[in-house]
Amino acid sequence: MKSIRTRLIRLVVLAILIPTALATSISYLYVRHQNIEQAEHSSLNVLTRGNTQVTHYIEDIRRLSTSLYANRSLMNIMRVGADQELDESDGVVSRAMLGLFLSRQDRY
Repeated sequence: MKSIRTRLIRLVVLAILIPTALATSISYLYVRHQNIEQAEHSSLNVLTRGNTQVTHYIEDIRRLSTSLYANRSLMNIMRVGADQELDESDGVVSRAMLGLFLSRQDRY
């Protein structure tokens, strides 16, 4: 014959511990699944933005490098070297570099 104490302990286990353990387990699995989905979505967004930024950066680099070749005075200085008028050559190079700097969209 079982004692009342044993029956009460079983009743407590059945009424409180089992439902609590089940609810905790189900909540854990649901939240874990939601966190995984959120992390995947966030990672995809970051990768997409990174791809766009790298593409724009490469396009800027491509465009900037060709803009230097359009400056005839700078190309003459690069090909021949600085002439007798060093101040004038320095000014041409400074203006070309300033133009290159100002044409960047991400400057500070």
